[in-house]
Amino acid sequence: MMNEQGHRKLFLDQVCLEVRAKDMHDDIREELSGHLEELIQDRQAQGYPQAESEAWAVAQMGDPRSLGKTLNRVHKPRMNWGLLGAVLFFAALSLVMMLSVDSNPASAMQGWSFFRNQTYYMIIGLILMLGLYFVDFRKLQKLAWPLYIGTLIGIIVLYSGGTTINGVAFLILRVVHFPITLSFLTPFLCIALAGILTGSKESFFASVRYRRWIELLIVAFPLPLLAMFHSLPELISYSLIALTVYVWCTRQWQWALGLASVLVAITAVKAWNTPSFVERFQGAFDPNAHATTSGYMYIQIRDVVRSAGWWGHGFANLPEYLPYPHTDMLPVYLVYCFGWAGGLLLLGMVLWFTARLVKALHLIRDPFGKALVLTLGSTLVIRLLYGLSIMSGKMVLSSIAFPFLSYGGHVIMEFAAVGLLLGIYRRKDMMPTAPFHPIK
Repeated sequence: MMNEQGHRKLFLDQVCLEVRAKDMHDDIREELSGHLEELIQDRQAQGYPQAESEAWAVAQMGDPRSLGKTLNRVHKPRMNWGLLGAVLFFAALSLVMMLSVDSNPASAMQGWSFFRNQTYYMIIGLILMLGLYFVDFRKLQKLAWPLYIGTLIGIIVLYSGGTTINGVAFLILRVVHFPITLSFLTPFLCIALAGILTGSKESFFASVRYRRWIELLIVAFPLPLLAMFHSLPELISYSLIALTVYVWCTRQWQWALGLASVLVAITAVKAWNTPSFVERFQGAFDPNAHATTSGYMYIQIRDVVRSAGWWGHGFANLPEYLPYPHTDMLPVYLVYCFGWAGGLLLLGMVLWFTARLVKALHLIRDPFGKALVLTLGSTLVIRLLYGLSIMSGKMVLSSIAFPFLSYGGHVIMEFAAVGLLLGIYRRKDMMPTAPFHPIK
């Protein structure tokens, strides 16, 4: 004869047997046990014994197999189709633009196939994206400290052993001939920060009183290393993302505001005392006064965009005075080919991509997952918006590549980031909400 707890345990076992998301089993058992306990107590209040009340309560819950299948549909993997669609659109548009550059007989890079090489990069990126989609992102949190320390070492190695061309430092991996740049390394720092700031505090911090200072130091420590490169865009990008993640994880916006004020002051002084920075800013804000020097490129950008009209000059046409249409100037070249309509379409897809990330941020319950979406999403969105702003002819030009579209191996890491984002979204209904207690 089944004991008093037998009916309940058998029922819960049969329900959980149908639910593939094993991480949810404890939550499901706890929730269903609560409902069963209420029914049992109501039945006992009517004068029925414990065992009979439990059997009756289990019967009221219905067929456990059917209930389990219903819960399995609720807690099944999810795909963020909107985000995936936007990324695939960017990929297709990138290949179209590379083919356009290759197809022009006046191209300065005849014999070099941007389309072929970009296709290789994208295939590698898509494979990584697919692989990371199935990887449990929570494993990254255990690697947060090794990733943080390893990235700092990588920045030092890049600074001491890398090669600088046009202000961009890079290190070639001889095995795969892949360039490692500062923009490649800084996202890893932000991922590590997300893991450290949402991880267990007791395992590392010796005293609660010093946690604020220690966490702020972890955020600020890479800043002097990044400043060694004299790369103002990367320094600003890291500062924005790191401080955003810090505020979200700790709720200490006053501390972040103080650090941000110091950073702004130091950056302003540094920029003002660096002639190349001053010339670049002067060229952007008053190009006509520096038409033959630092303002020349900004004048060309404005002229190219104005001449495009609504429908552009067509496929495979290259503007005469626009260098690097496949990389830095790709958004401008896109408008030149497909007009303002093409530019508005690109703007719409960037806004759609951003909206899908914001929605995902609200739907994901895991604190580390949220922090990763905030970190990776901010990295991509900031770069996308910067790339669009170049078309105005008023944004200071830098070496920041337009994500997913412009030519280069950076697209591999961008697709990998999207794979991780999709993997986080995939598990949003397959895991319980982890406890997260920000420092107060």
